[in-house]
Amino acid sequence: MQLIGLTGGIATGKSTVSALLAEQGLPVIDADKIAKNVVRKGKWGHKRVVKAFGREILQADGELDRKKLGKLIFESPQLRRKLNEATHPLVTMEMVKQIIWHWLCFKFVVIVDVPLLFEGGLHRYAAKRITVACSSAVQLQRLMARDGSTKQDASARIASQMPMEDKIARSEIVVNNDGTREELIKRVESLGGALQAHQAFRGLLSSPLAVLFAALALFSVARRHFMHSVYGPGAAIRNPFLKKGL
Repeated sequence: MQLIGLTGGIATGKSTVSALLAEQGLPVIDADKIAKNVVRKGKWGHKRVVKAFGREILQADGELDRKKLGKLIFESPQLRRKLNEATHPLVTMEMVKQIIWHWLCFKFVVIVDVPLLFEGGLHRYAAKRITVACSSAVQLQRLMARDGSTKQDASARIASQMPMEDKIARSEIVVNNDGTREELIKRVESLGGALQAHQAFRGLLSSPLAVLFAALALFSVARRHFMHSVYGPGAAIRNPFLKKGL
């Protein structure tokens, strides 16, 4: 199995690329979706966050006030680290579960969509790393339009992230998203086709079924070698334990 790490900067279009790859039939593990799910009301992650930040972080319905929490961790690296300590182990466990499931389903290529792929060190487990990038001017414009934020606030959010140049330098594949959605779709279709080439055959070879067959084949060879060394040629006939009725 090959894990393909997918990342990008805020408002560069990573989520769009992730969705387009999923539409092509590639399995995608979305770390953002997992992170949101593990802290829903009633989940263990929800209890850990409330314990770390207090009940004032909750909305009236008992769910986390994500906007308030986001503001806190953006302004304080210490609080950001505190949140990561409460949620990252749960997110990692769920990601591992999904990876194992895809392996059991004979998937050779799995896309792992992680915003902090390099910052969190998860890039070390990826066979290839993909960064969705665009120019700083386009990124700023898109972020301001998406969130309705001022230029100062949008610039501050971009500056708080790992520089795009560093992500690009550490990636084998870069998807440029400076153009139109149609141009991006064409690029991602080409990328998806390259990633899926021979996926079914390779997925079968790296699947648990292949491992089982290989183990049985090795056992059969070892057993035959043992029988011949103990009983000599024709052991399958001369071995009394293999006689009919025993």
